[in-house]
Amino acid sequence: MRKFNILAFDDFISGTGTTVTTRPELNERLAEVDLLALFAVTDQVDVEGNLTVKVQHSGDGINWVDKATAINDTILVVTTNKFYGSESGATPTLGLVRFSLTITTTTSAHVKLWVTGREY
Repeated sequence: MRKFNILAFDDFISGTGTTVTTRPELNERLAEVDLLALFAVTDQVDVEGNLTVKVQHSGDGINWVDKATAINDTILVVTTNKFYGSESGATPTLGLVRFSLTITTTTSAHVKLWVTGREY
């Protein structure tokens, strides 16, 4: 059963190895479900690059651990790009969840990340 569908990130990312995360006020909400599906859209890409989106979880909100790589090093081209990823819930989730988004090459792009949460 679907519990939510939210726009978790809507901003520009630029620079080599730049990592940004979703808003802290979403951390508890994202941890409420067993399964997460992601849909990322990138546009205004200045040069070809790569995007990685990881699911991270934490018990205290300070120390974060990678739980899964939902979108792995996908290639961004200088058009609109669409990517889908998921996190299966195979590993139990701690009390807080966020997403880290990394551009791994010298590019910048406008990135939107929608997240759908479901329960078994």
